[in-house]
Amino acid sequence: MVVYVLVINDCSGWYNNGMKMRLGTLRLLILLVFFCLFIFLASMAFSVGAKDFLVYFFDVGQGDATLIRLPKGIDILIDAGPSDGAILPPLAKSLGSFDRQIDLLILTHFDKDHAGGAEEILNRYQVSYVLAPKYLGAPLGEAVYNLAKQKNIPTKELRRGDRIVFSDSINLLVLAPDESLVLAKDRNSGGVVFVFEYFDKHLIFPGDIPESVENKIAVTDGENLSADILHVAHHGSNTSTGVLFLSAVSPKQAIISAGRGNPYRHPHPAVLERLESFKVETFRTDLWGTIAYRFKNNSFEFEKVGK
Repeated sequence: MVVYVLVINDCSGWYNNGMKMRLGTLRLLILLVFFCLFIFLASMAFSVGAKDFLVYFFDVGQGDATLIRLPKGIDILIDAGPSDGAILPPLAKSLGSFDRQIDLLILTHFDKDHAGGAEEILNRYQVSYVLAPKYLGAPLGEAVYNLAKQKNIPTKELRRGDRIVFSDSINLLVLAPDESLVLAKDRNSGGVVFVFEYFDKHLIFPGDIPESVENKIAVTDGENLSADILHVAHHGSNTSTGVLFLSAVSPKQAIISAGRGNPYRHPHPAVLERLESFKVETFRTDLWGTIAYRFKNNSFEFEKVGK
């Protein structure tokens, strides 16, 4: 949500029919000057705070949900977690109790652990746009698109090469699916993969793509795939995060979204070993809970938010 702060720039022009100001009027003028100063300083403080770049990797159990908060109040929700409403408490805490606006809802694919909470989000929040892959007959995808249509929310099926420009230095570039993957029967293979560019810092979100799709992207994009932060694919499953993809991305840090004691035993020890062999600092929601990633004063900071 974009918040406008009213700044009073001119406090002059207070007269009393051309007569000499009475003492009460003078006091009022002094108070008004101090009020103007207060509003100006408050607006400056807001301006500094609004420059923060925040990414929340939510703890939604065995699922995925990430919130990106941009300067000027632009909020982007990437996936919505499972259908048990696990996303609602951390999302409300991060946005604030009275903020009901989400500018972009991006769904990487229509598995229940990523998009199960999407209908709840559409019903509870004012969503400006829904961006997702082709739903390929998946009942959940059809339900989400239909609900968006009922609410007159614009939707777009994302493809490789799509770019969303927020400013000269803030972009979202879609790497997959390309035309060969759009009709993939496996929803993971046909999922959306994108790089989020914030000035010279890049974050890559690969959804649940398997190693075969990772390798295709690595070969196609080569050196352009380099990113500072990797949101590890498929919750740390051993079917993803292969050596070729890690070599191409060459991340400094990685985030794994997984549920505590999940039945799939994510993240897989082999994935953790590969990340360690590439000297990637790794953070996990199953150990830390919700994790905040903040850009401030030209540096990044990780914070443990917890539940």
